[in-house]
Amino acid sequence: VERMYTKDQILNLYLNESPYGGRRNGVESAAQTYFKKTAKELDLAESALIAAIPNQPGLYDPYRGDHEALIRRQHLVLDSMKSIGYITQAQADEAKKVAILDRIRPEAEQLKDVKAPHFVLMVRDQLEQELGKTTVGRGGLTVKTTLDWRIQKKLEEAMKRMFDSSIPANAGFENGAATVEDVKTGQIVALMGSRDFNYPGFGQNNAATAYIQPGSTIKPLVFAGLFSNHGTEAQNFGSGSILADDRGADALYGASLKNWDSRYMGNINLRRSLALSRNIPAVKAMYINGVQPTLDLVRAAGDKGYCTQGVEAQAGLASAIGGCGAKQVEHVNAIATLARMGTYKPYSTVLEVKNGQGDTLVKYKDESKQVIDPQAAYIVNDILADDNTRAGLYGRNFYGLVVPGVKTSAKTGTSDLG
Repeated sequence: VERMYTKDQILNLYLNESPYGGRRNGVESAAQTYFKKTAKELDLAESALIAAIPNQPGLYDPYRGDHEALIRRQHLVLDSMKSIGYITQAQADEAKKVAILDRIRPEAEQLKDVKAPHFVLMVRDQLEQELGKTTVGRGGLTVKTTLDWRIQKKLEEAMKRMFDSSIPANAGFENGAATVEDVKTGQIVALMGSRDFNYPGFGQNNAATAYIQPGSTIKPLVFAGLFSNHGTEAQNFGSGSILADDRGADALYGASLKNWDSRYMGNINLRRSLALSRNIPAVKAMYINGVQPTLDLVRAAGDKGYCTQGVEAQAGLASAIGGCGAKQVEHVNAIATLARMGTYKPYSTVLEVKNGQGDTLVKYKDESKQVIDPQAAYIVNDILADDNTRAGLYGRNFYGLVVPGVKTSAKTGTSDLG
């Protein structure tokens, strides 16, 4: 570089063209973005922070990078300035005392005009993991995603309608997240990580990628495991098989196990057990099939992180009724595996990534693997589409679960976390 450019030219590039985290290039852009000031209005602490970023823009990005590393780098800048006589030791010490990260403008302000911000940030995080923060932070990439803006707009409108209604207050919740996947491809076509990215307090948190208990929505995969078990004749189960909804599971569970209504329905078949979301038959189903084999199926279907976080790995039979955390994006994909008649496809958000030279860095691949017996998947799908049997739980067409002219399988679920 020094053979091609003079020192002044190199400095000019650093000041005007070098990346300063994310999409920001040059000190003026960084000053406006992070502090809402012009570069000449920055004080010593602010200037030192910005001067620290170009060394590794991905690592030192004030929004997405390592804050501790950024502060260490800022202090190094101040020490260097003192060592060559630009500032005094007292000035350096005073600048280091400034809680500089508290002055950074909220990231939401930078994304207020960005469409589908939760999805965009999720894709960026995934690309940073795959390509490295330096490559992504340098910029110049052309990214083609799986997002369908028409579907995204409909999703956002539906979310707004719901929170404008009485449903949240009546049901006792204040936030929402949604993931829409194209079942045939595994591609995520719409996503909202909260009710509104600009909602005060938690709007910027992406609940679609957070570990939250899925509650009874895990049961279809548990029953799919039981239906897939083709061992001895006594182990062959179908939708007409009986697993009593009674106190018989208490000894297996190690505690008093109840249903959502604190009632027991006695001898009911598995079609009614799943359609009516009974806890006790679900626990028995996992016990018969085996806890580990069932969890192996759940993870193979797409719920990669289910019952893997800390003490949750020891959840045992509680995992049959949603006692562990799951990421919504993974859980949606696991349920989509049922819709694909037991064929797993990794969920995807990116179709193609090219760099500034036109080289392809990432390309979507259609991968698949049969992980659930197709007959088992068919039985579960059929049960979840049976509005007549489900009517005993919520009544017919609960919250629009039935789509006229389309056979639609659906499962509700609740937990202490929403």
